Amino acid sequence: MKQSCVCGICLFRYPCVYLACKVEEFNVTITNFVSNMPQFEPQEAVDIILSQELLLMQMLYYHLTVHNPYRPVEGLLIDIKVQYTHMICRLFDHHYHHHHHHVISGSSDYKRRRPNT
Repeated sequence: MKQSCVCGICLFRYPCVYLACKVEEFNVTITNFVSNMPQFEPQEAVDIILSQELLLMQMLYYHLTVHNPYRPVEGLLIDIKVQYTHMICRLFDHHYHHHHHHVISGSSDYKRRRPNT
Protein backbone atom coordinates (compact mmCIF):
# COMPACT_ATOMS: atom_id res chain seq x y z
CA MET A 1 0.00 0.00 0.00
CA LYS A 2 1.41 3.34 -1.03
CA GLN A 3 -0.53 5.43 1.51
CA SER A 4 -1.10 4.78 5.18
CA CYS A 5 -4.27 5.93 6.93
CA VAL A 6 -5.18 6.47 10.55
CA CYS A 7 -7.50 3.65 11.67
CA GLY A 8 -8.28 2.82 8.04
CA ILE A 9 -10.76 5.70 7.79
CA CYS A 10 -9.50 6.91 4.43
CA LEU A 11 -9.77 3.35 3.11
CA PHE A 12 -13.39 3.16 4.22
CA ARG A 13 -14.42 6.21 2.19
CA TYR A 14 -13.92 4.41 -1.12
CA PRO A 15 -16.48 1.69 -0.41
CA CYS A 16 -18.84 4.48 0.73
CA VAL A 17 -18.48 6.33 -2.55
CA TYR A 18 -18.71 3.13 -4.61
CA LEU A 19 -21.88 2.09 -2.75
CA ALA A 20 -23.32 5.59 -3.24
CA CYS A 21 -22.75 5.22 -6.99
CA LYS A 22 -24.76 2.01 -6.93
CA VAL A 23 -27.55 3.54 -4.84
CA GLU A 24 -27.86 6.46 -7.24
CA GLU A 25 -27.75 4.04 -10.19
CA PHE A 26 -24.61 5.72 -11.52
CA ASN A 27 -23.30 2.77 -13.49
CA VAL A 28 -19.56 2.50 -12.97
CA THR A 29 -17.62 -0.72 -13.02
CA ILE A 30 -15.24 -1.48 -10.19
CA THR A 31 -12.38 -1.35 -12.71
CA ASN A 32 -13.29 2.17 -13.82
CA PHE A 33 -13.84 3.25 -10.24
CA VAL A 34 -10.42 2.09 -9.03
CA SER A 35 -8.73 3.63 -12.06
CA ASN A 36 -9.46 6.96 -10.35
CA MET A 37 -7.51 5.86 -7.27
CA PRO A 38 -3.89 6.22 -8.40
CA GLN A 39 -2.55 5.90 -4.85
CA PHE A 40 -3.41 2.16 -4.87
CA GLU A 41 -2.59 -0.73 -7.11
CA PRO A 42 -5.79 -1.60 -9.06
CA GLN A 43 -6.25 -5.09 -7.59
CA GLU A 44 -5.49 -3.83 -4.08
CA ALA A 45 -8.16 -1.14 -4.47
CA VAL A 46 -10.71 -3.67 -5.76
CA ASP A 47 -10.01 -5.94 -2.81
CA ILE A 48 -10.37 -3.08 -0.31
CA ILE A 49 -13.68 -1.87 -1.73
CA LEU A 50 -15.33 -5.24 -2.24
CA SER A 51 -14.21 -6.59 1.13
CA GLN A 52 -15.76 -3.64 2.97
CA GLU A 53 -18.91 -3.19 0.92
CA LEU A 54 -21.07 -5.72 2.78
CA LEU A 55 -19.72 -4.56 6.14
CA LEU A 56 -20.69 -1.01 5.25
CA MET A 57 -24.23 -2.11 4.29
CA GLN A 58 -24.56 -3.97 7.61
CA MET A 59 -23.38 -0.92 9.55
CA LEU A 60 -25.98 1.24 7.78
CA TYR A 61 -28.73 -1.36 8.36
CA TYR A 62 -29.10 -1.37 4.63
CA HIS A 63 -31.97 -3.34 3.09
CA LEU A 64 -31.49 -4.65 -0.41
CA THR A 65 -34.45 -4.98 -2.71
CA VAL A 66 -33.89 -7.26 -5.65
CA HIS A 67 -35.97 -6.55 -8.72
CA ASN A 68 -36.32 -9.36 -11.18
CA PRO A 69 -37.47 -8.87 -14.78
CA TYR A 70 -40.58 -11.06 -14.55
CA ARG A 71 -43.15 -8.38 -13.71
CA PRO A 72 -41.99 -5.90 -16.36
CA VAL A 73 -41.87 -8.68 -18.96
CA GLU A 74 -45.35 -9.82 -17.92
CA GLY A 75 -46.58 -6.24 -18.32
CA LEU A 76 -44.98 -6.03 -21.75
CA LEU A 77 -46.69 -9.27 -22.82
CA ILE A 78 -50.06 -7.97 -21.58
CA ASP A 79 -49.53 -4.72 -23.52
CA ILE A 80 -48.64 -6.68 -26.67
CA LYS A 81 -51.71 -8.90 -26.24
CA VAL A 82 -54.00 -5.88 -25.78
CA GLN A 83 -52.49 -4.04 -28.75
CA TYR A 84 -52.62 -7.18 -30.91
CA THR A 85 -56.27 -7.78 -29.93
CA HIS A 86 -57.21 -4.19 -30.80
CA MET A 87 -55.35 -4.45 -34.10
CA ILE A 88 -57.12 -7.72 -35.00
CA CYS A 89 -60.49 -6.25 -34.03
CA ARG A 90 -59.89 -3.17 -36.20
CA LEU A 91 -58.83 -5.33 -39.13
CA PHE A 92 -61.83 -7.61 -38.68
CA ASP A 93 -64.21 -4.64 -38.37
CA HIS A 94 -62.73 -3.02 -41.48
CA HIS A 95 -62.91 -6.27 -43.44
CA TYR A 96 -66.42 -7.07 -42.18
CA HIS A 97 -67.83 -3.61 -42.97
CA HIS A 98 -66.08 -3.47 -46.33
CA HIS A 99 -67.20 -6.99 -47.31
CA HIS A 100 -70.69 -6.55 -45.81
CA HIS A 101 -71.14 -3.29 -47.74
CA HIS A 102 -70.34 -5.02 -51.04
CA VAL A 103 -72.71 -7.87 -50.28
CA ILE A 104 -75.54 -5.46 -49.49
CA SER A 105 -74.79 -3.33 -52.56
CA GLY A 106 -74.54 -6.40 -54.73
CA SER A 107 -77.86 -7.68 -53.40
CA SER A 108 -79.63 -4.41 -54.00
CA ASP A 109 -78.10 -4.12 -57.48
CA TYR A 110 -79.26 -7.64 -58.21
CA LYS A 111 -82.77 -6.82 -57.02
CA ARG A 112 -82.87 -3.66 -59.11
CA ARG A 113 -81.64 -5.43 -62.22
CA ARG A 114 -83.89 -8.41 -61.88
CA PRO A 115 -87.10 -6.78 -63.04
CA ASN A 116 -85.30 -5.41 -66.12
CA THR A 117 -84.12 -8.88 -67.27
